[in-house]
Amino acid sequence: MTAVTGTWMTAALAPLESWRFVRGVTPMSRVAWPIVTVLAYFATLRLLARFMRERKPMIMPRLIYWHNMVLSGASLVLFVSLASIILEQWVHNLTFKQLICSRDVFNDGRIQAVYYVNHLFKYWELVDTVLQVLRKKPVPFLHQYHHAATLVLTWSQIVEYSACQWVPIGFNLFVHILMYWYYAQSAIKVRVWWKRHLTTLQCVQFVVGVSVASYAYWVFIAAGWDDTACYGTPVGAVTGIGVLLSYLFLFVRFYIETYKSPQAAKVPAKKQ
Repeated sequence: MTAVTGTWMTAALAPLESWRFVRGVTPMSRVAWPIVTVLAYFATLRLLARFMRERKPMIMPRLIYWHNMVLSGASLVLFVSLASIILEQWVHNLTFKQLICSRDVFNDGRIQAVYYVNHLFKYWELVDTVLQVLRKKPVPFLHQYHHAATLVLTWSQIVEYSACQWVPIGFNLFVHILMYWYYAQSAIKVRVWWKRHLTTLQCVQFVVGVSVASYAYWVFIAAGWDDTACYGTPVGAVTGIGVLLSYLFLFVRFYIETYKSPQAAKVPAKKQ
């Protein structure tokens, strides 16, 4: 990220410094939102699959192209926003430990706004699965679980004020820039050669996320369960580490089945 881009983004985000995510006050911040949405998501998939059973697949390359391009572009904006905030904090001589544990970093209204908007986009990303069903494409468990769990996870990490969440969120945004761009190109039959490397990057992001979250939790425990040592809660830490570990297991299994199994060379990769 260039100095000019960083300066411009810092100025654009400045009005948000005093903004705060308040559970029960901020729109769509109550626990009912992600829980009810996830239940409706799974019910909708079952109903749509039944509806499409005797119908031909819907062909909609342009819709899918723009759906994915918007998500790729939004991920880019959020990634640059988050990176500019973290770089600003780092320039102010914060150590890495302070960056992932500091209450002040989490309480910056700009970073809370990025977390919140990122969470809201997880609702939109559920449309990925709907489009798959309408096209009568396979929707593996990994795809459904990942979308549903991430919606709940991003909400839980905000309300449990996890200070280190910018690391997995930032990495995920970077991956989504590439991933949704890839899916956009695939929708219009443009061949992209680095799909396998994208899956590898997805696995790496979960290794990094689990490592950072585990370190932050260890600092918290070593200090006598003191959130002034590393800001957050045990619920947030255990939830984050547990879900990220499940992602890592599922994505590694997907990688092996897709690229390493004897049938891998004969079967095209599915959308995760």
